[in-house]
Amino acid sequence: MSSSNHQVFRSQTDQPNARLPRWGSLALVVIAAGVIVLESISFVSDSTTSWQQQLLELAMVLMLPLFALAPVAAAISLAALVFAQAVMLSPGGYLLFAAATIGLVVYACPRWCLWTHVAVITAAGVIANAQAGTLTSLGPFALAFIALVSALIGVGAKRAYFRSVELADAASRNETERVQAVAAERERITSELHDILAHDVTLIAMHARVMEAMDDPEVNRESLAVIKGSATRSLADIRRLLNTVRTDELVDDQPLGTDVAAAARTAQVELESIGATVNSRTEGLESLPPAVASTLVRVIREATTNIVRHAGPAPTVTMDIVRQGASVTGLLTNSVGVVDDDLDESTHLGLDRLSARVETLGGELSATADGKRWSLRVVIPLF
Repeated sequence: MSSSNHQVFRSQTDQPNARLPRWGSLALVVIAAGVIVLESISFVSDSTTSWQQQLLELAMVLMLPLFALAPVAAAISLAALVFAQAVMLSPGGYLLFAAATIGLVVYACPRWCLWTHVAVITAAGVIANAQAGTLTSLGPFALAFIALVSALIGVGAKRAYFRSVELADAASRNETERVQAVAAERERITSELHDILAHDVTLIAMHARVMEAMDDPEVNRESLAVIKGSATRSLADIRRLLNTVRTDELVDDQPLGTDVAAAARTAQVELESIGATVNSRTEGLESLPPAVASTLVRVIREATTNIVRHAGPAPTVTMDIVRQGASVTGLLTNSVGVVDDDLDESTHLGLDRLSARVETLGGELSATADGKRWSLRVVIPLF
């Protein structure tokens, strides 16, 4: 055997055991049954064959279907039966049978079992030839050739088996990755929709209610201006999101901007437009890392959205966002009004996503309420 063929043979026999397919197991059962019938006919017609020899031959044939259930036990038992035949000085037909079944051992058994099987059968052949010259009429080279062909067939079948297993595993992994990618994309779009639309839509709904309840032309004009501005921003954000999805580009992680002080001023104007009293303080927020700044902008926006939804009429709001040494601390509080239960799920969704974003920066976000005031506190390290 050439060195390249030897390497292929060794690599294949070193692999884990292959399992016989169902059709292969059925074929072994059919072959064994056919051989048993032929052996029975031969035993009846040939009075020179002893019952002990016939019994050993039948036992060897029965090892074929055993390869489907316990290949190692089948290989060892077959080798033992061949050796027993040699010791009993039986005719050499059993060696031909053993050589032809080498491929099964290669396919279904581990390497140590294969070499043990080959060693025992080789020893049986040497004993049979030395003691009685019963190696079969084919000769040692013909037996070796049959064994080699059978082994190569076993190697090829084993390679095909593991190739099919690898392909099945790859297909399973690809399907899992596809499902995960779809889930991640849905999560991304959901998060983005919440971030860019919840705030503006809340303002639109709030000012629409104001216009229904108020008969003041000046107030209605202000509310209408807020509604128009929020609707325009929402449409622009939707177009941006659709374009991102259509072109398969990454979503900008800072769609709301990174100017924390400007975001606080915008929030103050929006809250005052619904009658809130706002006390705002921002200090030391220049030159913040973009990821930290964009997250703080999201905190302000989420807090503003929730205040508009839940604070009730004329709430009192405080916003303190200050850089303190190696971290930025934000505290946003407001008086609590009547909570609309229909909005609770959306509120929790936004806070959960915001908390996850803060945690990726090594920070902490907490929301608490004492029945009178609602507080949102965030701490994000800068280094």
